[in-house]
Amino acid sequence: MDKKETLYFLGGVAIATIFFAIAFSLLKPNTKEHVYLDVDKVISKVATVIAEKKMSKEEATQQVVIHKKKFEEELQSYAQKNNVIVFSSPKPIAGAKDVTEHFIKRTNGS
Repeated sequence: MDKKETLYFLGGVAIATIFFAIAFSLLKPNTKEHVYLDVDKVISKVATVIAEKKMSKEEATQQVVIHKKKFEEELQSYAQKNNVIVFSSPKPIAGAKDVTEHFIKRTNGS
């Protein structure tokens, strides 16, 4: 190989490497982290806060509906913004981050 052929070869390798890097970054799997949420604990905390407010049954029911909607919106938003899959089960998933306190605070159960 002469100098010109070597330069063409190296240029081709460089271009192929760049294309491979671009393709890899576009096609790499979208891995998601797993997090754990104790829904019962969130519900219990919100129910306690509502009960402490000493309101009528109708007002309490309305507050439950409001908190339920807020919780659903927060859950969806959290999963999308943090690229996570949220699990709720009787026992936490091994290695999963517990995000229960985050949801208690965000649904006014603090």
